[in-house]
Amino acid sequence: MILFICFLAARALDMIVEKNEYKVHSIYYLFFIFGGLFTIVYSLIHFNLDNRIVKQLIALFTIISLLFVCYFFILKSFHKFKGKVSIVGILVIFIVVELSSFSYLTVNKNRTLLNKEILNQKQGYNDYTVDAWNYIKNNDKEAYRIDKTYDSIFLNDSLMQGYAGVKGYNSLNHPSYIEFLKTLEVPFKRRNHLNYLTGLDSRRELYALLSVKYIFDKENIAPDKLNLINKTGDVSIWESKYYLPFGYTYDTVIDYEDFIKLPSYEKDAALMNAFVMDKGQEESGDFSEFYRKGLTFKKVNLLDKVSKIVNAQQDNLNVVEGISLRAENIDPQIVVAFDNLLSTRTSNISITVDSPSDTELQIFWAKGFQFKEVNSKKINIKKGEGTYQVQLDNVDFDSIRIDPTNEKKDVKVIKAELSYVEFDMDEFLKDSKKLSEESLQLDRFTNDYIRGNINVKNDKMLFLSIPYDVGWKARVNGIDVPIKKINIGFMGIPLEGGNHTIEVSYDPPFLKLGLYTSFATSILLLIWFFFSRKKRGL
Repeated sequence: MILFICFLAARALDMIVEKNEYKVHSIYYLFFIFGGLFTIVYSLIHFNLDNRIVKQLIALFTIISLLFVCYFFILKSFHKFKGKVSIVGILVIFIVVELSSFSYLTVNKNRTLLNKEILNQKQGYNDYTVDAWNYIKNNDKEAYRIDKTYDSIFLNDSLMQGYAGVKGYNSLNHPSYIEFLKTLEVPFKRRNHLNYLTGLDSRRELYALLSVKYIFDKENIAPDKLNLINKTGDVSIWESKYYLPFGYTYDTVIDYEDFIKLPSYEKDAALMNAFVMDKGQEESGDFSEFYRKGLTFKKVNLLDKVSKIVNAQQDNLNVVEGISLRAENIDPQIVVAFDNLLSTRTSNISITVDSPSDTELQIFWAKGFQFKEVNSKKINIKKGEGTYQVQLDNVDFDSIRIDPTNEKKDVKVIKAELSYVEFDMDEFLKDSKKLSEESLQLDRFTNDYIRGNINVKNDKMLFLSIPYDVGWKARVNGIDVPIKKINIGFMGIPLEGGNHTIEVSYDPPFLKLGLYTSFATSILLLIWFFFSRKKRGL
């Protein structure tokens, strides 16, 4: 596509400058058609039609097209001049303006030039993350994937700092990984856009499933259920005891259609017990009793745990009938405290409010009463009595704040209940140990070749937490075997009981076809060039 456009552009300029011909509108029409189709197809594949990115792409193509038309007519207006200097001069001016515009951001806009002093300051990509990762590599040969609670520069830190992570910033993020995140309902927190993969949303099960063994942190805040093993500079290194090694095995399967019906917190638990075949595959298994294993459902009356009332006076003292507030400020608050930290997979707050007019209710959750706007949700409240629901996924908290109105008015909170699923970490530990009992022992691991040995007692599915791609090929004991797409976007290799040597290698899809096509195109261009010169008598 790129070579074709370049060829058309070169041909058009040759006709304008050398032959003073301007009947090249068909070439420009062809460019508009190719460019327009490319923009539309790319937008349909990667974005929703209502997405602002699509509108920006269409606007960009329109602007470029209009500039192209203007450029053509400017050149055409100079045909009355016999010399070529005017046309070439115009071309030079356009090229200078274009290069100056596009290079401005690179040269002048907050770009730091590397030097010895900058490197010694441990900033950006050369911060203490590099030292922390080197420490891990020197002390743990089995470590495969890590995550960070911070960005050294941006979401593509892993690419620049040389580790395998779970975040990414790329216009070509792997579709299989995106499919996994979307199906598991992991939020795209930054701009809600597929180019910005912001990680696993602190979901412990997903960290384990993707073999994330270490978490790097700069705030020195202990992530739940992790152990501090070292600190390099301002980076703390935390280790998870629920880590699953790269290349663990399943002996139970769940149908795709049954899996996608589960809520997000049950999907996480399900993957700790069984693998999911890709949709349309005929493998199946009885999973009716598995996917709620280790989950406990609880319900709490929040009005029984009220710690204090802020910016309001409480009229009634009987919380069974609800709490009537006489607001003294525009922000009356009901603060609820729990005896210990709640680690929840999903929480639902049901609140019944009687308001004299339309207003806005806001609910905060926090650790240690540190309430922030980022950890809150707002609901529009209608006049009169009504019940409203707020769902919180994968959050830990020991306090909740209910702001029943954002105005100075009397309001009554009739009922407030918290329903949540408490995750049993002991059960989780048992599941992770079971999966890792028979795992791959690696003796070589590169970006495009993996080799190791495994011994399984019975038929099992070997899970590799590498996004599924048709370029990957597998050999078991020297025999080619098909790679299955399992767990919504990753690779699985079926194994029979016994000892096995596993080899997995990657060949870029269509590489050979691309090379053959490029070679054939080059030959055709040389032939065309030879005959065109011969026709001109050169």
